[in-house]
Amino acid sequence: AVAPHSVALHFLGKPLPKDPVSTKVDRRSLLQSIAGPETTSAVWPALRARLWPQLPWGLMVAMMGALNLTSWLRTGRASRTSLKNLIQLLLHVAAVPYLWLLSLHVPIHFLRSWINYVPFGRVGVLCLWYHLARSTGGKALAARVSLVACTAMGASTLRRDALVPWWLAFWLAIPDHVQMECGWWFKLEGWKWYMDEVTSFLAEFRSRSISITDNTIEAICAAPEMLQESVKRLRENW
Repeated sequence: AVAPHSVALHFLGKPLPKDPVSTKVDRRSLLQSIAGPETTSAVWPALRARLWPQLPWGLMVAMMGALNLTSWLRTGRASRTSLKNLIQLLLHVAAVPYLWLLSLHVPIHFLRSWINYVPFGRVGVLCLWYHLARSTGGKALAARVSLVACTAMGASTLRRDALVPWWLAFWLAIPDHVQMECGWWFKLEGWKWYMDEVTSFLAEFRSRSISITDNTIEAICAAPEMLQESVKRLRENW
């Protein structure tokens, strides 16, 4: 009753271990006998338990490059897998790490003014971007040119020897990041929040639209300077 609650009592069934030279209590041997043998958990089961829940999120980011919204909206069904779809998927897997990197350099107020109104955030923005690129006409050309330009701008923020490490680091880390950014969209509370945002946007349409227009004009005006900086970084790093 006198000892505090944090004290742990250990009962030894043998005499205290002593150092043969000094005849003092061997503290290391005593602690080892109290702690017991070290136990190590199996590596692969622990690794599988950590990575298996993230596999769907990684597949979600990888497969959105092959999701043909244009065909689905036109015909009401998914298009058949073809060589064109495979090429689109490979280009997406190669380019999306640098598009994502560019989004990290965009001013946060401009980024939020767009992704807050698009379901699934940056993943949803990329899907809509690809949808425009797969369409026809001038908007398709503009979307394709902007995809190539933005990928090059994202890659220009890195040195040449950091391109592959960043690509690998992105695909290793993106499942956990996407789970945090998009996971709440699979819950009813996320869609309730989205409807509140849309309702407030419509109620404050004039001020919100002016804010978005200002951010867009600011980004367009800053685009030439960003391109010049990208070209300068490309010359310096490459």
